[in-house]
Amino acid sequence: MPDSLESQLERLRHSMAALESQRVTLGDGAVDPAIVLLRTQIAALEARREGEADQPEDRRIVTIFFSDIEGSTQLAEKLDPEDLREIVTAVHTMAGSVIRDRGGIVIQYLGDGLLALFGAQIPSERDPERSIRAALEIQERIDSIQTNVPIQLRMGIHTGLVVTGDMGSDAKREYTATGVSMTLAERLQSASPPGGIVISRQTYRHVRGVFDVEIQPPLKAKGIAEPVQTYHVLRAKSRPYRVVTRGVRGVESQTVGRDAEQRQLHEMYLDALTNCNVVWAQLVGEPGVGKTRLLTDMAEVLEFAPDDLHWLRACAFEDDEKQPFALVRRMWFDQFHISEDLPIREAEDRWIEGFRRLQGQDAVEAAHALGLLVGLPFADRPDIGAMRDDPAQVKGRAFTVSRELLALIREQRPLIILIEDLHWADRSSWEYITEVLLDEAGEDEPNGLFVLATARTEWDPSAALLSHPGYVQIDLPPLSGSASRDLVAELLQHVERMPGDVISSIVERAEGVPYFAEEIVNWLLDRGVIDRRFDPWRFVPDRFDEAPLPETLQHLLFTRLNSLSFTQQEILQRGSIFGRDFWEGGLIALDIQPRDEMIGGLEQRGFIKEQPISAFVGEREWSFHHSLMRDVAYESILKRRRPGLHQTAGAWLEAQVREAGRLDEFAGRIGGHAELAGDSDAATDWYSRAGERASSQGAFIEARDLFNRALALLPLTDRELRWHVLLERDAVLSQLA
Repeated sequence: MPDSLESQLERLRHSMAALESQRVTLGDGAVDPAIVLLRTQIAALEARREGEADQPEDRRIVTIFFSDIEGSTQLAEKLDPEDLREIVTAVHTMAGSVIRDRGGIVIQYLGDGLLALFGAQIPSERDPERSIRAALEIQERIDSIQTNVPIQLRMGIHTGLVVTGDMGSDAKREYTATGVSMTLAERLQSASPPGGIVISRQTYRHVRGVFDVEIQPPLKAKGIAEPVQTYHVLRAKSRPYRVVTRGVRGVESQTVGRDAEQRQLHEMYLDALTNCNVVWAQLVGEPGVGKTRLLTDMAEVLEFAPDDLHWLRACAFEDDEKQPFALVRRMWFDQFHISEDLPIREAEDRWIEGFRRLQGQDAVEAAHALGLLVGLPFADRPDIGAMRDDPAQVKGRAFTVSRELLALIREQRPLIILIEDLHWADRSSWEYITEVLLDEAGEDEPNGLFVLATARTEWDPSAALLSHPGYVQIDLPPLSGSASRDLVAELLQHVERMPGDVISSIVERAEGVPYFAEEIVNWLLDRGVIDRRFDPWRFVPDRFDEAPLPETLQHLLFTRLNSLSFTQQEILQRGSIFGRDFWEGGLIALDIQPRDEMIGGLEQRGFIKEQPISAFVGEREWSFHHSLMRDVAYESILKRRRPGLHQTAGAWLEAQVREAGRLDEFAGRIGGHAELAGDSDAATDWYSRAGERASSQGAFIEARDLFNRALALLPLTDRELRWHVLLERDAVLSQLA
């Protein structure tokens, strides 16, 4: 390649970096057009370079997809070569199209086999999931290929480190990948049953909770010392569990220092299972200490238990106090596969259909009762008119229906309930949990109930929960010094000759908090102190000496945030306006276009993770890897900019749910955005609306608080509206006696 071409590219990239650094001073209006022009010029030069030279070698973590036609030798004996060629071509054409649509690239057609990579171009945390979804789609579409003989594929998928680039001679060169990961992926394909998909442990850890899988015996592969744990993929879950994993990209770390807690959780589950008891295991600890990690580990163990289990899942969020029964609603909406913006009539129909699957065709009245409690209006159902006008009756009947529903489930199989972040649960959901899940009548069921929940130390559980005989609180302190050192060793397992004093510094600074230790290692990777272009990774002492480790976790998170490009910081900041979860449409409404390369970079560096299913249909959704990172991103927004962003975010959220006819369900949340936007009039209207909805649900404490919030924002001069809100609050206070 001529030096002048490389020099031109270097100058253009330097100009782009300089422009980005001046964005705050010059403004987006001046910088963006220039950036677009520079990118166009760079793309043109890179296209020229690619035409003149081989693809450069690159080390990267990819997901490798191998497929092969089962029994191709026997097919060749039965078919004319021309007919066989047509079949293979049809299979390759279909599979290649699916792989490209899912974001992968086919790098080789190997006779009747195919080799593809996901993440070779724009890496993403979702590459493993996309590769499996591609495999499942190919599996579905193989029957559409018209042949006189049945065709089945064997597919193997592995996620690991490879070296990519052009290989060959002057006679023929091709882009490919090399490394032991390629050998393992091919071995997985060979071990797959006909028509099956087998994945490695390294791939599974990225997709757990998204697919139904069967654990397989460990697999011995040539060149790999230890047997490899494998899984047979059956299908995509109809409603994947929304899991946010964290750690260090490219490192599969084991849970350390929690052996006693893991044994205790397993014993409690066995107690619920064998003695048919109601057992509640409550994990309590400070942020980042490993509550979600333990819950996820236990869920994975139970997923592969031989027992046939029924699962319910839910997570509380920070603004749930403005949405009565929010946690309960999420739990049952997850069970019945109802998204947040599904049109109200469709949501009601799906709700009733779900009830009928569990309770039978006569469950309509029961479905109405619990549906009214969680906010489904059933406006055109005359048979529930009397109950609709009596909130206390709605709540009483809904609680009874719930007890009956859970009892029916437990008649058939054990019930597992996972609940995250209970410290944010609204009061009404707490009441529901106390009176439904802990109902003494449920002790005589033929199968057990095991509840596994997490909460921070500031939570305030009810006396009924604390006094329940099946309740056990497991406090998670920071890791001990030896356990912290083991964790850091796990996180640095790919680094060659890491100095002992540096390891000691990380252990000391992390103070026994696993999330802090993980973020320190991510910070070292961000700054190039750990260089992962080599295998094993290398420690660069000079770069470590240039800057000391951040003193606190918050300081560290701010430092990592500031190391991002301006656009990536904007993505995180504006996403934080919505909370821990945010959506593509919301970012676009806030004037951010979330380009794949920007999002991919944030996912690779452990800031966010795309969710397998979105709360809003057709919207891509991401979650911050930790609520602390969301808080830091929000705090980094200039205070004068926050009101306008909340105004826009609230308007986008309102538009999403208005079309579905479900404004009342989100009134409190929209009111929160209006209040933070400084729009007291709008906030008052929304809080009043939310208070009326809470009252209709029998959530009188939340209704009182919402009306009080509306009154606090109303000017004294607006007597008519104040009088209306006072009357509504008075009715609620009468119910509360």
